[in-house]
Amino acid sequence: MKKKLAVLLLAAMVMSLSACNQQKESKQEEVQTPSTSQTDVSSEAEPSKTESSEAVQPANNAESAQDRETVYQVALLQSLTQGYYDGIIKVSELKKHGDTGIGTFEGVNGEMIVIDGKVYQALGDGTVKEADENETVPFSNVSFFDSDVSVDLKDINDMASFKAELDKTVNEKGKNMFYLVKVSGTFDKMFVRSEIKQEKPYKSLDKALETDQREFNYENIKGTVVGLYCPDYMGGLNTAGWHFHFISDDRTKGGHMLDLSFKSAKAELDMTPSFDMELSDNSDFQSMELAKNVDDAIKKVETSDKSQTQDASLSLWTDSAPLKTQLTEYIKEITDEKSESFIPVENRIAVFDMDGTLCCETDPGYFDHKLLYHRVMEDPDYKNKASTAEKETAKIIEEYFKTGEYPKGLDVKHGTAVATAFKGMTPAEFDAYVKAYRDEPMKSYEGMTNGQAFYKPMLQVIDLLQANDFTVYIVSGTDRLITRGLADGIVNIPLSQMIGSDESLVASGQGDTNGLDYTFTQSDKLVTGGDFLIKNLKMNKVTVIEQEIGVQPVLSFGNSSGDGAMANFTITNNKYKSAAFMLCCDDTERENGNVEKAEKMRKSCEENGWTAVSMKNDWTTIYGDDVTYKGKAE
Repeated sequence: MKKKLAVLLLAAMVMSLSACNQQKESKQEEVQTPSTSQTDVSSEAEPSKTESSEAVQPANNAESAQDRETVYQVALLQSLTQGYYDGIIKVSELKKHGDTGIGTFEGVNGEMIVIDGKVYQALGDGTVKEADENETVPFSNVSFFDSDVSVDLKDINDMASFKAELDKTVNEKGKNMFYLVKVSGTFDKMFVRSEIKQEKPYKSLDKALETDQREFNYENIKGTVVGLYCPDYMGGLNTAGWHFHFISDDRTKGGHMLDLSFKSAKAELDMTPSFDMELSDNSDFQSMELAKNVDDAIKKVETSDKSQTQDASLSLWTDSAPLKTQLTEYIKEITDEKSESFIPVENRIAVFDMDGTLCCETDPGYFDHKLLYHRVMEDPDYKNKASTAEKETAKIIEEYFKTGEYPKGLDVKHGTAVATAFKGMTPAEFDAYVKAYRDEPMKSYEGMTNGQAFYKPMLQVIDLLQANDFTVYIVSGTDRLITRGLADGIVNIPLSQMIGSDESLVASGQGDTNGLDYTFTQSDKLVTGGDFLIKNLKMNKVTVIEQEIGVQPVLSFGNSSGDGAMANFTITNNKYKSAAFMLCCDDTERENGNVEKAEKMRKSCEENGWTAVSMKNDWTTIYGDDVTYKGKAE
């Protein structure tokens, strides 16, 4: 270990980087690279760097001894906390600075765990994947790990006792040093979180996590905790103390660690004496007030009160909401193995409609109808190629947007036009088109894009069900590929559990040849074929549930007559206790509601034994307090 401790100077020094760079040729200059401002601190009287025989090693040379003793940081935790989520460097570049560490990805799209030289991404849906080399990073800490201290840990019951044991080593070896830690073992309990990717305009991190944080509890899981300790004086640049992430040995589970317990595990600590930070020259970053005190916000995003989390699992629902009471009691009953109403995990199936149930369908109409209208009437690359039938359908859609009345037969015309207007695209190209439009601002709302127009109280319902081992499916009338493009990364379920209306898919070289007479070749690509196959509404929803799920659901959530068949199928002749819930669009202040339609649905609920959900009375928010309804879009 080196005796000298290199630390980043305080804010004034950081802000004078450009001036330092201009003087870096001076013999008195102590800055190692243009991206860092460093000085030496020693417990002993030592000569200055200009007098020392030791040469300063380049901080950006991954092969140097200096880098093996340097914590490399991308930006500040303070900038991330305030909502700066744009990537600063690529994963491929980050790996040059360390093989172990933690961080996040652009848009806070999951939690980062760097271990054994690989960068993993723990996503908001609970899955883990190895991050793409071109994925960008807004915040991270990494270093090359060399074990300096090994500690056997025993009988750890919670996060507090875990930190206390590690602090013993820190206090013994030196509390003003940086430490990376890896703790491997079998954990009796592991409580982690991740988050759904944010879309611009970004909210502060504490606000984003209020509604978009996803928490996961694991038991008897083998894995590794990767953590970083920062000294107290780093409070202006990172969080002082410990920050932990976790990844399982099979690399399928992980996230930001909130709590844990274990009987025995081995901790390896790397004492690291140097610090290097990469900043962004982006104008948005440079205009941030990074000296602002965000300690409370950092504490809020770094910790979680488990008991509070469990009590607040439907925190965006009013206490008088029938769904909140019924669903809470239902879950308690069907998860109790001693109860007559107990439902085995494999039969805990919940189905959700999408438009009007999980997301807005009144800006001024369905997302997929807005998408088709944009493609045919506004897209400069396609509008002059659109067919007469596509344009006629777009005009009908325009009239529907104006009146709010859905014309009979438009569902099939729309499905047909979608199939032809996007013919020849690969699924990936179609998905990219959908997601690009998803990022467009909503016309009826201030502070929200199409992709952010999901009902936050309903996303809480999904989280609650998944926390109790339900498998959740979207069963939508929207085209399947559009459903996936819209909901991907926002609704916490895999793409394979997103079902919708269908169009044909063919091989790029297939032409008019029947699929029974054609074999996919190694030069082929899968592309959309241009034929509309089925609209997934009413009885067709029941059919597709049987075909693709194969298990009768026990819970159904919808909002229209198109979901009535699915609701009745769920509660009819079910061997398990079941229920159906229907949203009523009765909020005209926070949403483009329709009281007449809401009353009609409420009456249907009474007639069929479904539970009505009032958007006006049952929800404390719809899209979040920072979103404002401006009035019906023209």
